[in-house]
Amino acid sequence: QRILATTERERDHLMRYYGADPKRIGVVPCGVNLDLFRPMDKRTARRRAGFPIDESIVLYVGRLARIKGTERLLQAMTHLKCSKRTRLIIIGGDGLQTRESRQLLRLTQRLGLQDAVEFLGRVDHEILPTYYSAADLMVLPSHYETFGLVALEALASGTPVVATRVGAMETILREGETGYIVANNGPDLLAAGIEKLLERARAGAVSTDAIRASVVGFGWDTVVSAVIDQYGILLK
Repeated sequence: QRILATTERERDHLMRYYGADPKRIGVVPCGVNLDLFRPMDKRTARRRAGFPIDESIVLYVGRLARIKGTERLLQAMTHLKCSKRTRLIIIGGDGLQTRESRQLLRLTQRLGLQDAVEFLGRVDHEILPTYYSAADLMVLPSHYETFGLVALEALASGTPVVATRVGAMETILREGETGYIVANNGPDLLAAGIEKLLERARAGAVSTDAIRASVVGFGWDTVVSAVIDQYGILLK
């Protein structure tokens, strides 16, 4: 009787590809736990995560599936001018023995990035905020996303984001302020976005509080109220 989409784009896809009745579709964005995902002192976060203080940390969080564009992110690392002092941390996947993980490991070796990329595998949800705060930025290099929840978690933690034009990125990212949206996940474009944010981070131009403030409207209280409104529409 009622279908909830997380973005207007997803609503359009439901109508175009599945013939869904637009009158039955409501749009409610994904929400984030603002009590769990909050900024932490970067030095403290890096000490807890075991990351060096003097390196630039680029973070990826998500499944290790081809649609996520992780291989493009690895290729982008070779385009960075400051790659020797930049480390890519990859969180996600089901262990290094899976087919996807082995493929990414082989690509890492072919690209000569063994010393610049670290695969951490699965990380407990409650510990993720530490990694977000320890990073200088997070990258969402996906070919497709329905929403892109990890970007919302990063922003709530005060960490800027480089993302492709997928899911809700054009809604939740403020171009040049809380991150950058690239036209596609071409390695050169991803690298350019990463370098812009790293330059801002080194110049002290990144305000964790301002980044977090940009997504407070996606807290669970707001999202729950929106869901309740959808039930009200249905009951009427």
